[in-house]
Amino acid sequence: MPTYFQVLTPGIKAGKNFTTSGSCAPGHLLQVDSTGLLVSKCTTSGCPFGFAYGARSLVYSPTSVNYPTGERITVVRGDFECLISAHFFYGGSLPSSANTALYAYTGGLLRAGTGTTQVGRYIRSKTVTQPGTNLTVGYCRMTVDAD
Repeated sequence: MPTYFQVLTPGIKAGKNFTTSGSCAPGHLLQVDSTGLLVSKCTTSGCPFGFAYGARSLVYSPTSVNYPTGERITVVRGDFECLISAHFFYGGSLPSSANTALYAYTGGLLRAGTGTTQVGRYIRSKTVTQPGTNLTVGYCRMTVDAD
């Protein structure tokens, strides 16, 4: 199943001053280190800084949607709506009921229903058309603190 992450309403896009520490893909929930410049997938439940966002910037590496270690990355945070595939949910499936709270989880994933740090709500499922296939994704409202 392909990954999918599309921001529908404006969030705060925190520039390209961040560099990845470890591989991640658009849609992974990120944490930031003490320097404020290095981001990586969340490793604990209380760490969300924002979501990896946008297209790859290294034009010589177009064969993957993943950002490798050291690549510049844009982070989206604040209040926004998005479509996101089951790939980014703990357990690999979308929540079964609408209006479910979403929490930060290990590995840059979202966990439905229980957790420590709430980052949004799953509103409903939606079907999007990808080349050659239809994909069911989650329509979500995210709120990732943008101090």
